[in-house]
Amino acid sequence: MIYVGESLPNPRGWGDDNALINPSLTIARKYQPGDDIGVFHSPEYAHLTSAGRRAYIDWLAEGRSDPKAESGLVLLFFYGLERRLFHEREVSEAPVLVAEVERLLTIYGAQGPFRNHAANFLAAAALLVGKAPGRVEPAPATEWLTEIPLATLLHLGAVLAEGRPLDADDALLWVLGTPEARLRTPGQRCFPELRQVFAARFGGRHPKGLALRTPKRRITATYRAASGSFTAVIPGAHENLPDISGISAPLGELRDLLEASQTDLEAYSRLLGRRPEARGSLEAAVLLPAPLREAATAKAAEETRKVLLPLLEGRALTTIAPRALFSAFGITFDEGAKRPPATVLAQLTQRLDVLGFGFEPDRRYGSEAVAVAADMVLFEAPEGAPVDPERPAFMHAKVTVEVAILAAAADGDVSDQEFDAVIRNARAISGLSPAEALRLEAFTWSLRIRAKGGDALRRLAGLPLEARQAIARSAIAAVLSDGQASRIEVAFLERLYRTLGLPPETVHSALHQGTSTDVRASRTGVHAPAAPGTRQGVALDAERLARIRQETTQVSSLLSGIFADEPEPVAATDDEAPVLAPPAEMAARFSGLDSAHGALLETVLVASELTIVEFETRAKELRLFPEGAIETINDWAFDHYEEPVLEADGDLVIVVEHLRAQLLLEEEK
Repeated sequence: MIYVGESLPNPRGWGDDNALINPSLTIARKYQPGDDIGVFHSPEYAHLTSAGRRAYIDWLAEGRSDPKAESGLVLLFFYGLERRLFHEREVSEAPVLVAEVERLLTIYGAQGPFRNHAANFLAAAALLVGKAPGRVEPAPATEWLTEIPLATLLHLGAVLAEGRPLDADDALLWVLGTPEARLRTPGQRCFPELRQVFAARFGGRHPKGLALRTPKRRITATYRAASGSFTAVIPGAHENLPDISGISAPLGELRDLLEASQTDLEAYSRLLGRRPEARGSLEAAVLLPAPLREAATAKAAEETRKVLLPLLEGRALTTIAPRALFSAFGITFDEGAKRPPATVLAQLTQRLDVLGFGFEPDRRYGSEAVAVAADMVLFEAPEGAPVDPERPAFMHAKVTVEVAILAAAADGDVSDQEFDAVIRNARAISGLSPAEALRLEAFTWSLRIRAKGGDALRRLAGLPLEARQAIARSAIAAVLSDGQASRIEVAFLERLYRTLGLPPETVHSALHQGTSTDVRASRTGVHAPAAPGTRQGVALDAERLARIRQETTQVSSLLSGIFADEPEPVAATDDEAPVLAPPAEMAARFSGLDSAHGALLETVLVASELTIVEFETRAKELRLFPEGAIETINDWAFDHYEEPVLEADGDLVIVVEHLRAQLLLEEEK
């Protein structure tokens, strides 16, 4: 299947054919990998170096099967096959030539140019021998296209000839075959997933398929040689098929669908770019867009649930060391860290939500941050028991158990009997949804862990008098929530008052005052007409509820500070705060980012994390809009790292952990 001789006219009309092996040309005695072989965009045997000719002859002699062979040598051989079949029309040799191209595809199919040329060869060869065009599966284009591939034209022409609408694969095949279509990294890297996401989006727009008016123009099958030396028109029955290349109206919508599908896969693609082996894992599955996530997570989730369920040992919830829980998912972080990084914690919460598990403390729902030294509370719940942390009923219930734990810990520890009483009271709180009730119980268990050692009580004693009085009032309201105070509850309040440094003998008067207030506020019946400008009974109730809600919020904030872990010390080499570079220097440090946005990124990088308030303050100092600044910085990061560098985690803005070291290194340079 080669041409050998001193002359073989090129179909273009001048010179010899590219594929001709001329024995009179010298070849090297030996070819060494790395030698210059003289292969250009359109290889020609006569223009190869002597080492290149030796490499080509060796490749032919060894059976044309070396997967490491230069792609130009494969194309050079291919030029001879296409000349034989389509220029010289040796149709009787078609089965042998087709079989050889198919064999080469199995070895060199990853080489973009060859794969596209081979696909056109096979489609045209089928027409030449009278075979009907077969179905073509969508695949990512491996080089810039100048026209819709012949195989795509034939497939879509057959669909239109049958009078049926285009399905999702037909539409994707069409849009990918147009010269204007471009696949970004997510589309190229995650093409199987792209195909599924596109199908889901297409089905939402066109549940019955995309109906097109059959064009009058018919297909002219022209084979354009990969060597560029000839074109061949192939007659046959396919000339009766409609030519879709004359239709353009729906392509704009299809390109939008393609772009949106790629955007859906960006997070998933970034993970696979860093860790290709993650495909098929739960970590990757949870990053897939909604249409794919449920099916993809099913198997991985079941395997992970088998690891988590034994940890519960049949109980509704259990305590577990943070590192042990992270390890169950194969997640690791710095051994010396006192808290898991925000990005690492986000991985855990995302996966637990998908698996149907929740945990406390969970900052998303108003609790403190996870500390490595304190056990977490793990429980099973649909979607991880999401709640609204600012709903008044839930917030008041949390304050109630926080106050109860403080009272129980007045003697330095929370005994089993005391804790059982707190749990019973927590379960008896009405007005909570099942998710809120379950999360409240887990939150109560986490409070017991954090109350150990007396730290919470020491902080409580250091609060201003007004703050301690607010906590006492909240405790009175909690006890009177059912309209009465039992002897045990009175004893609990007396102990709390002593803990707060308030006179315990004032408990009874406070209870009496609280009861009277409740009765006056909630009494119903016939009311005398109100004087003009005065508030009616319902308005009074609303005002009281607003006051209670405000105080509950204040007390909740106070108590969250009481139960919070000690802040981590900030490492420093001297007594001075880190010095930030002037904004004018930022453009040099972060090439492509203007000085103001560079200075803002520098601020977050030095601090590791900023609260939203701190971030907004710094952005305003630099005359930037905070939300727009994050978007601008992340757009810059996509150009440099193919992923965002800043993330909002609850009330914090953080630098993505695995990029932090790289940014600091670049900063030093």
